[in-house]
Amino acid sequence: MPIAHCTISPDLVFKVETGEVMERWGSLSEQPTTDMTINFVRANRQEGRPYLIIANLFLPSVWSEKSVSALQLGLAKALSESFSVESQNVLVMTTILSSGFVVENGREVTW
Repeated sequence: MPIAHCTISPDLVFKVETGEVMERWGSLSEQPTTDMTINFVRANRQEGRPYLIIANLFLPSVWSEKSVSALQLGLAKALSESFSVESQNVLVMTTILSSGFVVENGREVTW
């Protein structure tokens, strides 16, 4: 259940097919894309240090440190490469979710 919520610069919105990002992320992180989700939202305004892409990655706590690393680094690289932006313009922040802190289909999900 890797889920990435990506806020992207308005200039990048139509620059790439989003399916390409998903496939690249799966390949780079060596994970199947069947349970991955990426949401893309256009940034209307940004203040402070500028980033062209800011991604919040949500992962269940069952992932090993090695897998978490592969998923977050893979996402950063997939976004950078797919949108043709330098890596310093991409920020990925990872949140680890504990069992029971996800509701899907009206039920708490535990692992």
